[in-house]
Amino acid sequence: MIQELSIKAVVFDLDGTIVNFKIDYKSIRAEIVQLNNNIQELSEESQNFHVLMMEFYRDNDSKRKDLERIRSDLRETKVIADEFHNKYRDLSRQQKTKSRSKSYGNKNDRNDTKKLKKKIQEETLSEALKKKKDGKKLNIFEARALFESAVDKDK
Repeated sequence: MIQELSIKAVVFDLDGTIVNFKIDYKSIRAEIVQLNNNIQELSEESQNFHVLMMEFYRDNDSKRKDLERIRSDLRETKVIADEFHNKYRDLSRQQKTKSRSKSYGNKNDRNDTKKLKKKIQEETLSEALKKKKDGKKLNIFEARALFESAVDKDK
């Protein structure tokens, strides 16, 4: 059986007047229990937010990895595109020097250009077939060359 405990005290105020007060342990204990319950609820809520934050971090990490993979593919594609652009520029320069030395509108010049483009396409296709056979990743130009060769076979 719990008895009601309380403290009664007489205290003098700064100006000398008597101040009576009473401390009731039962009411203080109830306040402590209520504060403890509030702390526990806030702790559970904090833990739930922590779990949610960890899920966001995992999701963010996977998206960051995907982004890095995409950037890597983009860099690789840019390098390959630069190679093809340089080949095209070289062929274009060769064509210009040939066309300056010959008369304009010559059918042979146009045929030479077509032959050079065809040669590049064939090189790309052979490279694509080799990579496909080895199980390696194809770049966009090689994939296109394979696709166009399959379309041509269907015709």
